Formats: sequence, C-alpha cells, structure tokens
Amino acid sequence: MDDAVRDWDLERFRPYLLLLARQGMGELLRAKDSPEDLVQEALAEAHGLRGRFRGTTAGQMAEYLRMILHHALIDRAKGYRRDKRDAAMERSLEERFQDSSRRLLDVIPARGDSPSRAAIRGERAFRVLDALSRLPPAQRDAVAHRHLQGRKLAEIAAIMRRSELSVASLIHRGLAALRAALGGLEA
Repeated sequence: MDDAVRDWDLERFRPYLLLLARQGMGELLRAKDSPEDLVQEALAEAHGLRGRFRGTTAGQMAEYLRMILHHALIDRAKGYRRDKRDAAMERSLEERFQDSSRRLLDVIPARGDSPSRAAIRGERAFRVLDALSRLPPAQRDAVAHRHLQGRKLAEIAAIMRRSELSVASLIHRGLAALRAALGGLEA
C-alpha cells in the first residue's frame, strides 16, 4: 500500500486538485469563487468519507479525490443557479473536466485495454499532473492551457496577457521541467 494512502495524506494531493479546479472551473465560476475554496471543500469531504475509499495506490487516491472535486464543482455550479437550473452549464463543466482528463491520458500512450494497463495509466497520469502542479505558476498555466485545454498559442497569450513568444518560451521551459521531473516515466 502506498504511504500517501496508508497515512491518509490528503495534503499531498492539494496541488494536483488545485490544478484540476483551475482548469475545470471556467471563467464564470472563477469570477464567483476561488479554486482554493473548492479544493478545501473537496478535501474536507474526502476526509469525512475516509472509510469508503478502498484503493491502495496514490493513483487510485487521486482518481477518488478527482471525482469528489468534480462533484463539488457541479454542486457549486448548481448553487449559483438554484432558482433556474442551467443544464447546459452543468454539461459544459462536465465536458471541460472530462476533456482535461482525456487530454492528459492522451499524452500517455496506451498499450491495450486491460484493467492493469488502465491502472498503470492512471498512476502515470497522477504523476504527470502532480509534477505539472509543482511547476512555477506561469509555466504551469501555459502548459495546462496548451496541453490540457488544447488552446492555441495566440489564445493563451491573450489570456495570460503576454506575447506569443513569451508563452511559447513558458511552454518550452515547462515541458522541459516536466521531462526532468518525470525522468523514467515510460509508456
């Protein structure tokens, strides 16, 4: 059993969850709430649900926490639309959250569909996101916009209020740092 799971070290996952929250919230929710508050809510809920977790690895814990965060995000969106439910907004949040996860897994080539192979891919995805969450904020944001959200360079430059050359440099340095941090991560 992984130490993070055995010790129930949820704080280890905070940077990972913050990255997911920043990517999943979108502009509308970020204007009303902070990713930090959403992550704190998800971690508090996970702590309360401690007895329900049956996994043994950090990757399984990360997926468990990702789902709790996802539900907290949907609940928060519903709270802002309580009087008039906006199903389109809920679908949009769901699609954004799932699309980020798919893009991440697409970076890690699959070799078959077996459950053990899927578990290995989940562990690798956690390692990649964990390393990404530890990059300097500008590099992290640039890489996430490009590779998790699939945005174009010009779009990222406008969002980050930087030149395209600056953003390209941030992405290049961020990817180099990720490669170094992940070292022996094999497909």
